[in-house]
Amino acid sequence: MERLIIMYYHKKIKIRELEFNKEVYMVIKIVYTLLVGAYSILLLLSAIKELREKNTDSGNKLIFIGSILLFFSILPVWVVDFGAYFFVLLAGLVIIHTGALMNGYKLYGRPHFQHHIVRLVFTVVILAGFYSIAGV
Repeated sequence: MERLIIMYYHKKIKIRELEFNKEVYMVIKIVYTLLVGAYSILLLLSAIKELREKNTDSGNKLIFIGSILLFFSILPVWVVDFGAYFFVLLAGLVIIHTGALMNGYKLYGRPHFQHHIVRLVFTVVILAGFYSIAGV
């Protein structure tokens, strides 16, 4: 019971901080939306280019699907309900990583680890941004 009260109190403080810094919160939302939107659109364009060149392996299809999910996950940043969209965001990012791994195996016979580390860092930044906005 004591832990529940502390968590509730912590949530109260966090809400109060967000109300106090509305300008900072709005800037974070805008930067997050631009960052995720640009990332998803660039991935979508790259997948479309590969699919038009008849390179229709499963990795490119997964990146295409994941980038669409990622793009639609930025909608709740401007809506109140965050809960369901966190799973859409997470599913999109996991699908993109899976597609990139499949492409690495197809092109090089093994994954290119530096590429996936950079992609993982970008994923963590996106998830941290969602966490800071939603307070999930």
